[in-house]
Amino acid sequence: MTQNIDSDYQSSLTKLNDLASKAIAIGEQQGASEIEIVLTNGFERSVEVKANSISGIQQQSKTEVSVRSYIGKKLGMASATSLTANSIEDAVINAIKLAELSPEDENFKQLATPMDREVVEVDHLFDPALATLDPSTIVENIADLIQGAQETHDQSNVSGKFNMSTTERVVQNSHGIQGEIQSTGLQTYSYVSIPLSPTDVGVGFEMAMSRSWDKGLDFFELGKIGAQKAEKMLGAKVAPSKKMPVILDERATGQTLGSIVGFGVNGYTVMTGISYFADKIGAELANADLNIWDDPHVSGGSSSRQLDAEGIPTTKVEIMNNGVLESYVTDSYTASVLGLENTGNAGSGFRSNRPRPRVHQMQIGAGQDSKEQMYEDLKEGLIIESGLSGSGGSPEISAQVNRGFYVKDGEIQYPLKNTMLGTNVFELLKGISGISKEIKVEFGRQYPVMSLSEVSIAGAGDKKSGPSISMTSI
Repeated sequence: MTQNIDSDYQSSLTKLNDLASKAIAIGEQQGASEIEIVLTNGFERSVEVKANSISGIQQQSKTEVSVRSYIGKKLGMASATSLTANSIEDAVINAIKLAELSPEDENFKQLATPMDREVVEVDHLFDPALATLDPSTIVENIADLIQGAQETHDQSNVSGKFNMSTTERVVQNSHGIQGEIQSTGLQTYSYVSIPLSPTDVGVGFEMAMSRSWDKGLDFFELGKIGAQKAEKMLGAKVAPSKKMPVILDERATGQTLGSIVGFGVNGYTVMTGISYFADKIGAELANADLNIWDDPHVSGGSSSRQLDAEGIPTTKVEIMNNGVLESYVTDSYTASVLGLENTGNAGSGFRSNRPRPRVHQMQIGAGQDSKEQMYEDLKEGLIIESGLSGSGGSPEISAQVNRGFYVKDGEIQYPLKNTMLGTNVFELLKGISGISKEIKVEFGRQYPVMSLSEVSIAGAGDKKSGPSISMTSI
């Protein structure tokens, strides 16, 4: 389907469902014992900024055919990038041929089957205004982003990106699963550097995500905030090497717990034994004020969804209550192996990998502490505004502080550079000494400020380093 950006948005869902149904029938006729078809149509448009000017405008198709075919316990997967009937039929036949050649997977029980669970209707996941947004409007707003940074500091060097997408997807399988998804999304960020000298460069980052074209989204302000954050990082020094308390701001809390808890409760990492949370359901792992859940049903949430990648209705999952681990997140495969309910957390991965479970949209509950008081009570320690995570599934955490500040007597003394933080997952969770009652709500997620009692801090020498930017990890 050709997208016409100057006309009303035309849905292709009816066509996709018809093509998928025919493909399922062909697969069964060709000898597949079970088969799943995922058809995706849409496009992605982006405007990129480098060195204070627009460096490129791109549009690319998101058209994709993905097939998973089983012959008994033998899996074959194939994909294509054309939605013609012939292309889809070829992908089905190729998947079946590959299944014939594949070894058996003794863990496989069956593809996803329909569940009694009701589909929760989630509002504001698709916006026709965003789907048909004129590229000139994007360019005008990106110019405002650059201006916002440069008016804040005349040495601002601005990079950034605006990315918008439309997606229509249908999922069908031979067990009767029939799901369809229609969504839009935008992501935009400003990355600002202020190079006062070769050894004194401040960097700042600000972002926004949405499912709709929000006329209230202020691109000038995005650039301004990025530059203000860059200014705050000028004059950075190495932190003293010692054990100190640490306060994570809201986004740092969301990124940190999203990374370490998300990996730990992933049904696949639990199933394969690489999760540090394996066999820990019911264990008290953290401060009793810590409550974490997955809620993919937030209206307009950037990661909200009604169905997972296998067409199973999503659900709210209680992950941690009062510091106690309550649940893992699963898809059809891991649920059957672990003997658990399918929570509807299958994530996309059809081309090179089969779907794997993931937390859709982590929420972190409010605590009992005053955010203002937490900062005032920090006699000596660090305030960190960037996430921490383990490496390769290890519970050990050795992370560079990409954005942080050294504090004494409740006052910021200087920003940090070349500073490392060391702990591990269990020490971090048990060492939570405070959780703010105030929470930040953005992009469909919520997170508080969180303090850690004592963490090992070490200066990392005079090495050049830059911030890590992630728009999907918070």
